[in-house]
Amino acid sequence: MTDAVTITRQLQDALDRGDAAAALIASDGFFAAAQDITGEAWFLRGQVAEKAGDYLRAYRSYRRAGADEKLDSQRLNYLGHFFLNTGCPGPALSIFERLDAQVPDHPDVLAARARALLDTGAYEQSIAAWHKLATMPAAGDVRLQLALAMALSGDVPQALETIEGDGKLLAELIVELHGWEMFRPALDAAKRAAALFPNDAQAWNYRGIVSAALGDAADAVACYEKALALGGPDPDILANLGAIQASSGNTAAALATLDRALLARPDDVRVLRQYVDCTRLGADDDVYQALVRLSGSDALSDPDRAAVAYALGKACDDMGRHSDAIRLFIAGGAARARSRAITAADEIALLDRIKDMFPRIDAEAVQGRGSKSGKPIFVLGLPRSGTTLVEQILAGIDDVTGAGELPYLRNAVLRHADGRQGNRTLPSWEFLEPDRIPGAETFERIGRDYIAMIDALMPGSACVVDKQPMNDRYLGFAALAFPNATIIHCVRDLRDTCVSCISKNFEAEIAFTDTLEGMTDYALAQRALMAFWEEMFPGRIVTVRYEDLVAHPETEARKLVQAAGLRWSDTCLDLAASERVVNTASAQQVKKDIYRSAVHRWERYMPEIEPLIRRLGGRD
Repeated sequence: MTDAVTITRQLQDALDRGDAAAALIASDGFFAAAQDITGEAWFLRGQVAEKAGDYLRAYRSYRRAGADEKLDSQRLNYLGHFFLNTGCPGPALSIFERLDAQVPDHPDVLAARARALLDTGAYEQSIAAWHKLATMPAAGDVRLQLALAMALSGDVPQALETIEGDGKLLAELIVELHGWEMFRPALDAAKRAAALFPNDAQAWNYRGIVSAALGDAADAVACYEKALALGGPDPDILANLGAIQASSGNTAAALATLDRALLARPDDVRVLRQYVDCTRLGADDDVYQALVRLSGSDALSDPDRAAVAYALGKACDDMGRHSDAIRLFIAGGAARARSRAITAADEIALLDRIKDMFPRIDAEAVQGRGSKSGKPIFVLGLPRSGTTLVEQILAGIDDVTGAGELPYLRNAVLRHADGRQGNRTLPSWEFLEPDRIPGAETFERIGRDYIAMIDALMPGSACVVDKQPMNDRYLGFAALAFPNATIIHCVRDLRDTCVSCISKNFEAEIAFTDTLEGMTDYALAQRALMAFWEEMFPGRIVTVRYEDLVAHPETEARKLVQAAGLRWSDTCLDLAASERVVNTASAQQVKKDIYRSAVHRWERYMPEIEPLIRRLGGRD
């Protein structure tokens, strides 16, 4: 067996200039078999793994390194920030508390500890830590961090008082709260900013952004128009206005607004993309020509190149040039894939880890320990499978609120079942510790946190529809945390689902939509996951088939409403008249009455998608 000195030299060489991936593989046997490996050696292996882009090996190596009580403070500090920045606040907090004992009252260590406390949800302790830092001149101005901790704890008035009307800090607080998807506190801060700085266009723009996130189209439009009146035709604000007009169904107004934005900035990729989503273009249209011209530019970033390709694909599709369209969608996916941090294989591996974990949960101990609330209605399934349509049907009932695609279930699951912070955790990093099995208290906490989050977002709602498609990954957690909740699984012909996903520019970390191969492999893995959940929770899942729903709208919608334990309303099917905001890829389609033209859509893209159909085995 290779000795420790040789392995250390090989790893150091790889870190300095060599092949990091090869060095990792070469050292696997040593690290698996050797005893008494020092924390320093584990730390070096973690650094090589980082260089190789191998997060799993880096994470596990750093966990082993951190367990060595002799590890020096410099390396401990690095480990703490690695864990903090990759969504593991628990290990980060332990490390920074060790560092605080080694170098007491060091401002950098105290600030990192305060951040870790915030990310674990220990808001009061985080506030105390920031208060202490505020008394230390070397710590600098920590009012923003203190205000954020106060706002997340629920004390928004005190948070705003802490900032003392500082316009720059107010703007930063709004951005931070928006990033945490804490839209109600963000709106309070935005209203304060607009009141303090009524002649500042950006203050009104920020308020418009938050109101749009809350689905308040009227307030968002009024704020954007106020911002434009104060600051002139800013293309970014015009794009924001056009987006809320489109998502609330006012397509004509959206196109007029986007025309104004293009006058100021003709090659704005975001605006061009929005324009294409709102209308059908011809080959002579100026917007189409601008996209063609941009597609030949070498200066585009990969995300912009993807956006241009998808927009051109949609335009070609509308013109009946389906072969050109699918080729452009595939090119857009390739560009998008180059900028992603994960792959479809990573997402499939996550599904497998969850399936491996769940049978080991003590179901008897968990029974009856979740929330008794029946408020949530989870609508899930593959993207483009009808989740938005189902949400809009249910939201036609007076005491039902459509909440859109919420991150709250995932956030609660990751915090309490995996010790992670959702908005800093990639899917490939979830559930990496196979021996960590959730107990009864985990499901109590998930239920409590989720209900608290939706109550804060939509106070007074009797029922809330959460149509986050990716909640299918966490369905088991939802079933145990909410034994009285309705869980609806939307299914659609997989050939149509896959083609529809391939045609959309998903900017979120949904890597499986980037390629034909990834899409089909993930679609089959998702069906296997849902079969697993059906076996684990017989009778809990209501299945809605898209093709049946669009073929027999009233019959199927009535079944759906009944299965959810709700009372039928004729407004359930009056989708075109709905004023609800839809902030998903289905925004334009769902603002029309139910139609069947998307059934068998896949056929128009043959033979280009023949590999996809073959991989699906002809499944519908």
